[in-house]
Amino acid sequence: MIRTIKLLARNIVKFRLYSFLNITSLSVGLASVIYIFLWIFYETGYDKFNANYHNIYRINFETNKGVQWTGSPAPLAPAIIENAPGIEAVVRILRCPAFAFSFGDKMFFEDKGITSDPELFDIFSFKILSGDVKEALNSAESIVVTKSFAQRYFGNDDPLNKQLNIEGQGFLTIKAIIEDIPLQSHIQFNYILSHKFAVANHLCGLEWGDPNFQIYIKLNEKTDTKSILSSITMIAMNNKLPHIYYGENKFILQPLKDIYLEYEIENSTWETGDKRYVKIFGLIGILILILACINYVNLSISLFTKRQKNSSINKIWGAYRKDIFIQYLSETLLLVFVSLILAIGLVWFLKPLFNSLVGKEIRLCFFDVQYIVFIIILSLFTVVLCGIYPALLLSKPKAINLFAKFNLRNSKHKSLHLMVGFQSVISILLIICSIGLSKQMAFIHNKKLGFKSDQIVYVTLRGNISKSIYAVKEKLSGYPGIAQISFKDCLPFGIRNNTRGLAWKENGELKNAGKDNYFGSETTCIDTSYFNMLGVKFALGRNFNENIALDKQNYILNEEAIRQMGLSNPIGTEFALYGRWGKIVGVIKDTYFKSLHKKISPQVYYLINDLEKESYYSIIFLKLTGSEIQKTVGYIKKIWTEFNPGIPFEYHFLDDSYQSLYKTDKRVEQMINIFTLLAVFIACLGIFGQTAIATENRIKEIGIRKINGARITEVIAMLNKDFVIMIFISFFIATPIGWIALHKWLQTFAYKTEVNWWIFALAGIIALCIALLTVSWQSWRAATRNTVEALRYE
Repeated sequence: MIRTIKLLARNIVKFRLYSFLNITSLSVGLASVIYIFLWIFYETGYDKFNANYHNIYRINFETNKGVQWTGSPAPLAPAIIENAPGIEAVVRILRCPAFAFSFGDKMFFEDKGITSDPELFDIFSFKILSGDVKEALNSAESIVVTKSFAQRYFGNDDPLNKQLNIEGQGFLTIKAIIEDIPLQSHIQFNYILSHKFAVANHLCGLEWGDPNFQIYIKLNEKTDTKSILSSITMIAMNNKLPHIYYGENKFILQPLKDIYLEYEIENSTWETGDKRYVKIFGLIGILILILACINYVNLSISLFTKRQKNSSINKIWGAYRKDIFIQYLSETLLLVFVSLILAIGLVWFLKPLFNSLVGKEIRLCFFDVQYIVFIIILSLFTVVLCGIYPALLLSKPKAINLFAKFNLRNSKHKSLHLMVGFQSVISILLIICSIGLSKQMAFIHNKKLGFKSDQIVYVTLRGNISKSIYAVKEKLSGYPGIAQISFKDCLPFGIRNNTRGLAWKENGELKNAGKDNYFGSETTCIDTSYFNMLGVKFALGRNFNENIALDKQNYILNEEAIRQMGLSNPIGTEFALYGRWGKIVGVIKDTYFKSLHKKISPQVYYLINDLEKESYYSIIFLKLTGSEIQKTVGYIKKIWTEFNPGIPFEYHFLDDSYQSLYKTDKRVEQMINIFTLLAVFIACLGIFGQTAIATENRIKEIGIRKINGARITEVIAMLNKDFVIMIFISFFIATPIGWIALHKWLQTFAYKTEVNWWIFALAGIIALCIALLTVSWQSWRAATRNTVEALRYE
């Protein structure tokens, strides 16, 4: 081994350029793979802290078209526990709106809260530090808080049995403290209120037709999921749950292990990952490693001309093929080890940048068994890829043949050219995908959404401000920096309620009632200024009018709702929400309020009847004039403090919040761009090394051509020709693969850009330019070299 180390050190010094290329490409490649798989381990590790990980399921719906969506009605949970044997526990979870909590002079908005049944802790393994969670979640006046939540208000004091003021409306007693929720939990919260709190404060619809809750169940070890589904379906049928009773949906039990990475589930309450990206980046990591290994293999074989005398002498002195094989393999092992150490150092040094890129707090636990096993497997895999083929190939020739001059260009080892071509295919493919992703994100950014979100500030109405909302509105309206004011019960891209408690009359016949109940929709209340402020266009009818008293009972729907209802003449149609009858007075054009990943859903709008009573938990939108924005925001804060003392002021810009819907896509785009650059960089190192060796092998040929009158440009063209041909062939191979990959990714968007021909042309041109820049410098050096130096030994 010591002899091998000495030999490796001597070769590194002797072939400095090629050793640098090998170590650099392997280090960058290994670092990229480690980064990618650290992220993959993190993404696939969600919810594994739960002791009942394999027995926990969420109840979802699946439509007849195979589309899954999450959400269940509140009455389903107690009915299940009473009538479905084999289920150990059931819990209903509802995500709370942002509430303002205060204790003494400490006040904070808390936007990570849930309501839940006491059975939450029978199902999930959240660590209880003190107190009685069962007692807390059986009372509408109690609260369970996390450790970090408690420290914000009480420091190091014991928070048990102390009271928090909520929204200036009342007090909640802290009955239990739990450990902070693990980052790798798909359910994230800082406090828990009882389900009774949701009922008492009417946080959402609570009937059988209102699927507003996440319901989780824990099964016995031997319980069959099919029998459970049958039991739950029977319960739904007996209680005429409309989504099941009328045959348009069926229940699905989604295992806990699938929840976080299942991107196709609609109405997900918490942030989700995407199993497709796990596969895509896993593949990219493997391809980057293969690119780095190809560099090593190509350079090792190409350098054989410089080391063949050493091999021949070893064989003459009695070395067997296996001895030469072991020698080359040992050198590879040591070089990979050196590259791995450098890669780990690079990973550690760039960890903050990587965590910022992926938006996760990924820890580098290299002494964890999982990571140690991964590093060992990665090292062995790299050694095999880099070492086996060159060692077999270079240990094969007989000693007498090794003294003959080996010319790479005239050799039969076409595999070298194939490997370089494979590098080019992968590079072009990644460039195509990178351009395609950027084009889709530009499409999202520039698409006309049907509403205007610029220069609109919104504030969530909390505390006592609702009691003085008319006075607040009057003061804000008189300020020159504010052009318009409007109210809505939630954000444009949010959902306050989703129901099938809808009906209408067509030609005197009652629709969507009884067994004909097929239509469900989001329902939301607004004021008369909302559509005007956002610039929403009407397809039919008119907006609400505050001077028309009957409009307090009337409705406005979007075009998608009208399509699903099958109405040809909707204006004037009698329509009811929860039995409150009115008329459809307007139809707005389909507007892309939500992420373009999803199709436009049916929407029903009705008017706020009493702003003082109904604006609590709602949103106030303020259209700014554009001049002195910070001064205007300061004035809004002043009015808030004047009418709402003790409640913290928090504002957001609507366009920023809308763009946050695509933060995952933006991160994926950045990650693919970065790893594409790294892959291209590694491929360029390989091409650079190949060019250096190829020009050196042909230096005498170049000298002879120059003596015979060849110009420098002709020599450069001759040396570049093979690489240009290789890029063209690689382009035609990569193009159809890239087209398929882009189309599959774009299918995840309901509204997407076109895959134009210029994406592939641009990728080909970029690849060609990079290859020519990499190759031409070496070609120019060889072409301008003194002819006498090239031929002085001939």
